Amino acid sequence: EEGKTNIYVDGNLFRQCRFLMLNIPSDEVEEYYEIESIDEAVEKLGWTEEGQLVGLKSMKYEISPDTKFMAHCSNLQVWAERNYDTCLLHSNLAFPLLRKLTQVGDIKAKRVLKEEIIKRMKSQNPNVIKYLILEDYLKEFNIEEKKLLIEDSDINLLENLLQIGLDYETLIQILQKLENDTQITFRNKIKTIFEEKKYLCIEELVLSNYFAYMNEKSINFILNNQKINYFQILREILKQKPDLFNDIIDHISTLDNDEKIVNALRAKIKHSFLTKNNDAIIFILKFSLIETLYHYFEEKQVKINYYNQVSKGILDSVERELKDLSLYLPKGEARMANIGDRLYFIKNLKEDYL
Repeated sequence: EEGKTNIYVDGNLFRQCRFLMLNIPSDEVEEYYEIESIDEAVEKLGWTEEGQLVGLKSMKYEISPDTKFMAHCSNLQVWAERNYDTCLLHSNLAFPLLRKLTQVGDIKAKRVLKEEIIKRMKSQNPNVIKYLILEDYLKEFNIEEKKLLIEDSDINLLENLLQIGLDYETLIQILQKLENDTQITFRNKIKTIFEEKKYLCIEELVLSNYFAYMNEKSINFILNNQKINYFQILREILKQKPDLFNDIIDHISTLDNDEKIVNALRAKIKHSFLTKNNDAIIFILKFSLIETLYHYFEEKQVKINYYNQVSKGILDSVERELKDLSLYLPKGEARMANIGDRLYFIKNLKEDYL
């Protein structure tokens, strides 16, 4: 129609087809043998709606409307013959078309829609997973099926959600909706993420402020786990990305408003000193956690006991890291982080306890 190919479903216009042509250099063919879907091919070959990216340029192909029409017909015919295999079309066409076919009563489409969603979730392709989540394809599943999706180790739904680049408001909304729909929490999954030190996922949990939305029981479930050295893990994240200092300050501030959670953090401090975990102790001192969590007058002796256990080497390490941070962070962020006050505090500890 007017030189463009349109798709009709049950006699009604569904959408205009976008033409996708990929050029695979003959000397690179073997590199593409492992590609399992059109989505992967698009990502690997750098296709955009303007054409295929070759270097920094967009390469366009001049193809007649009739040739494009025949190509679309061929692709859709193969897709239908292969039981609507969504790997054979781009996901932003395959899934809407499959959903539309179920709505107009296509029995085969109804049968395979959920199977295709699960298959593509298991493929671990972040862009496809992001598309399925944001376009609300999980609503195709009932509560019990959603529970199975959450627990399926081949899908790793929580980890994928944390790593597909969602904005944090959207991430929180999706996680909360899944928890509300299924009446289960992600705490076992989060515990595993911390135990296995999956730093990218932990970083997203911290930056999204997800702990602020978790109930007290779930937070304690993680903090009280002896296999998880919470402070040491956060320090490792800071080593890799020191610009997250203020974000971790905000994260900790969400935890110290509840007595039971404060007690769990205190237990972590106690355990860190008992086990002489220097990485954790450096983190504790750098963030002034002893001062924050033991702020009542009658707790003064507890603080003194901890500070008496701190060696000069540890205080020197804290001081050095804070100075490096003051040079690394922009001046505004360094002021927000109170780096100067933190350095002054460490200087006083040296004078009072060494």
